[in-house]
Amino acid sequence: MTFDQVGFAARLIKEKWRRSVHTYAIGFSLLLALLLSTGTSAGDAGSKVYIKEVGVFLILPKDYSLERHYQSNRRGSFACYRFITWYNPNVPWLQEIQFFSRESIRRFEDQCAQKPYGSGESFCDTGEYPTTMEYDRQREALKNPRNRKTKYQLKRSGNWNFIVSDNQYIGGVGFYREYRTFLNDVMVAVWIHLENESQAKAADGLFASLKIVEQ
Repeated sequence: MTFDQVGFAARLIKEKWRRSVHTYAIGFSLLLALLLSTGTSAGDAGSKVYIKEVGVFLILPKDYSLERHYQSNRRGSFACYRFITWYNPNVPWLQEIQFFSRESIRRFEDQCAQKPYGSGESFCDTGEYPTTMEYDRQREALKNPRNRKTKYQLKRSGNWNFIVSDNQYIGGVGFYREYRTFLNDVMVAVWIHLENESQAKAADGLFASLKIVEQ
């Protein structure tokens, strides 16, 4: 941890406080993680990082590093990591990468049904999360990308086909662009934060600079 990283997190809190409670929470949790971190980073900026839960490498864009997310079952994932970089409101930035199996999603759905949101003991996010039905349909759509009847927005980056969607944060302030693909039976979801929808093209370029390398 460096003073520059702490300063970045503090600036994020200050600059976004009046505009987005959601982004304030991101900045606060990032600052707390940096202050309390004891070697949780998965790699240095621009490095090749091994994701042991999946058995793949991520080649990160320049000036990015990675750390494990503090939520153990984020949106039903079995592994989740957060990207760390310098904050610049004029450009989109990689936010997190999540890994799901059909079984981890099913368990999350079961937990949500047993302890629904509002019960005081909920396992569920208040926002959108993958379902087993989405898992099955999106996996099939990516197996047949030339099927024009698909309802999904498909894009290609390198050797990978991806499903892309644009989403608003809870409260309607700010956007994230989500990219989903499959590594065999593992669903991968990448979030890129946008200040506004006009940054979608720049987000696609940033996403293309993130590489997934199978062993």
